[in-house]
Amino acid sequence: MINKSLLCLGHVINALVDKEHGKARHVPFRNSKLTFLLKDTWGGNSRTCLVATVSPSGASQSETLSTLTFAQRAKLIKNNAILNEDTCSTVAALQAEVAKLKSKLQQTSSTIVEKTAGSYIDPKNNEAIAALKRCNQRAESRIAELERQNSDESDITSTLKRKLLEETMARKFKERRLDYIQRKNAGK
Repeated sequence: MINKSLLCLGHVINALVDKEHGKARHVPFRNSKLTFLLKDTWGGNSRTCLVATVSPSGASQSETLSTLTFAQRAKLIKNNAILNEDTCSTVAALQAEVAKLKSKLQQTSSTIVEKTAGSYIDPKNNEAIAALKRCNQRAESRIAELERQNSDESDITSTLKRKLLEETMARKFKERRLDYIQRKNAGK
């Protein structure tokens, strides 16, 4: 099972490298569970780091050579990681639209009160009032929908900020660990 997955991973990497060089090829991500899980990592929208473990032992020479060949091919893959969604401007735009709709709703409500206050209601005004009430209900439902979207966007923003903080902390830990290992190896 592991060998099949690694073989499929090699095919995927070869297809991605050929695709980078302008050849139109199908990338077989679905041929194994490993390649399917690594689809976003190798051919998608992410930054990828590959660690190739090799051995200086003469008995492992063929495995080391194949590992280095694999790493060389994988190094030729270029991913262009871009931000999936700009939530900051979206939240601000939604909040502005909610404020605009609320002010419009208040203006409509005050107009209805002014027209009906101190006067009798004739049949023509009843139709206008019914139309304004329907408009008011649509505006209120739109406001509720926008507030839900705003809440969802805020949740997404906080989740993304938390993930960014976790990634930053992990990167700093790895950098410190790498510096420690380099200093330790330099001292030998």
